[in-house]
Amino acid sequence: MSIKIMTAMWDDSPENPVPFFLFFTAGYESLPSEIPVTKLRRKRQKTQRLAADDWLSIWLQEQDILDIPFEFLDDQAWWAAASLLLTDGLNQRWLEKQFAEIRMRFQQPDSISPRTESGWKRFLKSWFRVADDKEQRAKRLEKYHGTTN
Repeated sequence: MSIKIMTAMWDDSPENPVPFFLFFTAGYESLPSEIPVTKLRRKRQKTQRLAADDWLSIWLQEQDILDIPFEFLDDQAWWAAASLLLTDGLNQRWLEKQFAEIRMRFQQPDSISPRTESGWKRFLKSWFRVADDKEQRAKRLEKYHGTTN
């Protein structure tokens, strides 16, 4: 069995600017049986741990609302970036409320909690973003109508 391969080449002459095609036949046996695939991996960045006396570090270690290993969330840069997503910033009261809502969601029979560090971070990032959007929408409605939903 042979494979017919077509390739286009351009003629550089000014009188013939049209492409011309070359055809050549390669035997099936001459093609490599396996194409080597290299998997690209990102190097894992070193995480800067939260300071031991930071309120966030203390709260995350003491909270018993969610069963998240502290090691998964002990990342200063991640929390700094997460707090930038929030319009009003990150505080303990807001975080307790969100963790309680997440706990209630995971108590539903069809919900599955993340298992890995990246899974938890991805989940919390999206949860925080949606929660902040809801909070800001409620504030705008209250300002506009003078009442809340």
